[in-house]
Amino acid sequence: MMTRWRLAVIGGGLAALALFALLFRDFPSLYFAVLTGWGEQEFWFPFLDTHAVLAALQCARMGFDVYVANPCDVLNRPHVYSPLFLEAAILPVTTGWTMTVGIGLVLGFIAALASLPAPRGWREAAIMVLAMLSTMTLYAVERGNNDILIFILVTIAGHLALRRIGPRLIAYLAIVLAACLKFYPLILLVLTMRERPRRFIAINAVALAVVALFAAHYYGALAETWKVLPTRSSSGTELLGFGAVNLPRGMTQLLTPLLSSNPATAGIVRFLPDLLLVLLTLNSLWRAILVVRRAESRARFAALPLRRALFLVIGASLIVGCFFAGQNIGYRGIFFIFLLPGLCAPAGTERASRWSGIAIAILLLMWGDFLVHWVGVLARLAAAPAIEATAQVSLWLALELIWWRVIAALFARILCFIATSEMGAALFGRSTAPRRVAR
Repeated sequence: MMTRWRLAVIGGGLAALALFALLFRDFPSLYFAVLTGWGEQEFWFPFLDTHAVLAALQCARMGFDVYVANPCDVLNRPHVYSPLFLEAAILPVTTGWTMTVGIGLVLGFIAALASLPAPRGWREAAIMVLAMLSTMTLYAVERGNNDILIFILVTIAGHLALRRIGPRLIAYLAIVLAACLKFYPLILLVLTMRERPRRFIAINAVALAVVALFAAHYYGALAETWKVLPTRSSSGTELLGFGAVNLPRGMTQLLTPLLSSNPATAGIVRFLPDLLLVLLTLNSLWRAILVVRRAESRARFAALPLRRALFLVIGASLIVGCFFAGQNIGYRGIFFIFLLPGLCAPAGTERASRWSGIAIAILLLMWGDFLVHWVGVLARLAAAPAIEATAQVSLWLALELIWWRVIAALFARILCFIATSEMGAALFGRSTAPRRVAR
């Protein structure tokens, strides 16, 4: 199954790449219609985000302060990524490399997908295929966003982390490199919980020292990066993107007209988003704790094949970390793909129905922009703007509630990993035997 799956992913990925290239070259109107129908925000050429990085490199080499202005970019977007990217300005790269670099990223992404744990049956294969074809995935690939580069680096780190201590140290180095490029992968140092206490302390001390040196060396550039980091609209009912603040802000926006009718509630409106965020976070944490407190949950996680368990933790950590760190553009949801093999269970097992529900919920999130697009299309065809507005808000609310349900489930899996790790056993006792790692 594994060999056939990998061949299918590689063959299907290459075929899809060739098809989209053909459409863009010979049938551009159809190309853009397909992207729109998939729920993506199309631009007039592919790999727009790859273009942004190459434009920053080109203009930096020309002497521009790309954190202020980037005239080499088609949209004059300032550089909003780590200053480490700009070290590549010593290379003779220009925006003319956009297609080559973009296609290279896509090929690396396809190879990374093919290397993930193969599905165990048609039900699991269908879930994986739907995730790979989702709007989130297409958005990341078509834009050539550098989250694809992080996906590739993390995949390599995940495979190395399965091996003995030498390759595992390289895996942690890859995680630190990814963190210096995009910051959020630093959360993957949670994988060091698998190590014995002394090694855990040593690895994290070295990793944090490297990050501190990086921050000290690039302090000025990082301050500039922070100033120009894009932020999502505070209008929580926008359906693109994800983050913990979306539901609290959106609910406040919906309730403000009602509360504003009573002057005494003005203070409530001001603090409502923060209050809702705290309550939702505590609820998710409590639900996760209830799961990890059950011995059967810890034992079930410990019984997962190591490769599936590790990539489950990688995907869950990235999604949960990004969710609470801020508002994210939808394509960052590609990290869901890491965790799906570990969530799925063979049909007929005790876990199958329960975890199928979480997997389906994740698919709904990954296809969320597709659903939003077609709800709007159908409402407009019916010439019912009031229905469209109600449907959009209802769909937004449903998806946001699903996000919080999924986050609680993923948080529970992270806690199960910690509880069954070497460090978990050292800290909390050996109620469940820790999963050993190769020395």
